Amino acid sequence: MKIKFILPYSGDPRGLLTNYGFTTRTFFAHPKKKVSDRMPFMSLAFPILASLCPPDTEMEILDEAVDEIDFDDRVDIVALTGMTYMAPHAYRLADEFRKRGVYVVMGGVHVSLAVEEALQHVDCVFVGEADNTWVQFLEDFRKKKPQRVYRDSGIVDLAQARLPRWDLVRNKYYMPYFVQASRGCCFNCDFCQIHLTFGKKIRYKPTELVVEEIRQLYKHYTMEFWGGNPMVFADDNIIASIPEAEKLFRALIPLKIMWCSLSSVNVARHDKLMDLMVESGCDHLFIGFESISQESMDLVNKGHVNQVSQYKGYLEALHRKGINVSSLMMYGLDGDDVSIFQKTVDFVRETDLEFPLFHTLLPLPGTVLTKRQEEQGQVLTYDWTKYTGYYACIRPKKMTPEALEQGNDWSTKEVYSEEAILDKIDHLYEKGALRGKKIFFWNRLLMSLWLLVVMFAHPRGVARFIRKIVWTLWAKPYSKISMLLLFIDHFEFSSKIPAVECPTESAERSSAPASETMPASTPSAA
Repeated sequence: MKIKFILPYSGDPRGLLTNYGFTTRTFFAHPKKKVSDRMPFMSLAFPILASLCPPDTEMEILDEAVDEIDFDDRVDIVALTGMTYMAPHAYRLADEFRKRGVYVVMGGVHVSLAVEEALQHVDCVFVGEADNTWVQFLEDFRKKKPQRVYRDSGIVDLAQARLPRWDLVRNKYYMPYFVQASRGCCFNCDFCQIHLTFGKKIRYKPTELVVEEIRQLYKHYTMEFWGGNPMVFADDNIIASIPEAEKLFRALIPLKIMWCSLSSVNVARHDKLMDLMVESGCDHLFIGFESISQESMDLVNKGHVNQVSQYKGYLEALHRKGINVSSLMMYGLDGDDVSIFQKTVDFVRETDLEFPLFHTLLPLPGTVLTKRQEEQGQVLTYDWTKYTGYYACIRPKKMTPEALEQGNDWSTKEVYSEEAILDKIDHLYEKGALRGKKIFFWNRLLMSLWLLVVMFAHPRGVARFIRKIVWTLWAKPYSKISMLLLFIDHFEFSSKIPAVECPTESAERSSAPASETMPASTPSAA
């Protein structure tokens, strides 16, 4: 039996703020294909599922960002996954394979909550976690009696997890890699799909198994370029249990890795825990601040966790420890009027939040918020290609859809302008949040020369900014290279956005009809 696991490549025509296009093109160019502007991130799901296959299974893990897809290759099963905005393209891949008689399966958060939609394009859908049901599917497939839908019948025991098959991945095109120490989220945010798919009960992988997984991974891959071996913990909240987190962090110290993860804002309340995180190699956290409107946080059932009045203190505490922060900032919540854009940008400037990722509110399938918006007639479209975070997919209560899109673009242009970034670099360096180990002279020289060479392939504004980053390498010799490169990525992205003005006057709710008709099989019905 031959199985192809395929990670589809799809995105917005202008790219995504999380694509890291400059870094991808500069350091990860594929020799046989014009590289996309997406930093290749291999889904953890495929190496895990591959580890569950029988020994006699022939397997291949492909990523459309770096691999060509051969539709005519003789294969028994094609397995797909992908986020909501990737779904239409994933379905096109599925259709092409099915035309050739290949059996196609698909899993992931999106199809778990839009089953009937997915079944129009694939032979089989995995709902929820597939660790248990994948083995059953393979047995059924061998007997030629596969089911159309496999639903996880119980909670996956992470203590029984096998080591992911990273040996099947083209490792040299990836950085960083994902490891998972826990699953599930105890929060119940109205806009989120995580607790719907993985449950509210958090399960922990034994610490010794996590350590072994990391050791095995570095047998296939190592990268010292960023000042350490980069690793991302794909946990929904790395500090959900303080005792479990402390145990994990202590076990990571001897590995001398550099890692980042998702965390709730609660991390900034634990001074000693942050010290242990830094000692274990934590360099960066993705924290869900979501909004600077307390009203909006209360309306989506996250106000009990996110106290907006404490955000500034949280960031100051994290910066003192040298931990950098990225955060999703959603626009279009029910408490938002057009003043939210200027207020949010002012907050970013005041706190030196490194990487705010501005995002229009999306009515993702299955969530409590989406059901409420559907009932109130706020959902404008189920065209998943627009679910990249740049388009108004809902009609906000206190502004027009046009103002939502305009304010989202304006915010990105403002906080990632040349002046704003250079000011932020100065502030963060003074605070110590941008400081890492001193970069050796020859490493700085090689990096500087390489950046100056690639600079000439970019437009004048981007080239000028790259030159100033090179100057920063010498003026601030303890600067974290990874951070400086991310600033180039985000500046380049923002430079492609047309200049827009910040919406300044509140607009009444538009009475225009929805821009898209609701499909026959809506996500909520799935």
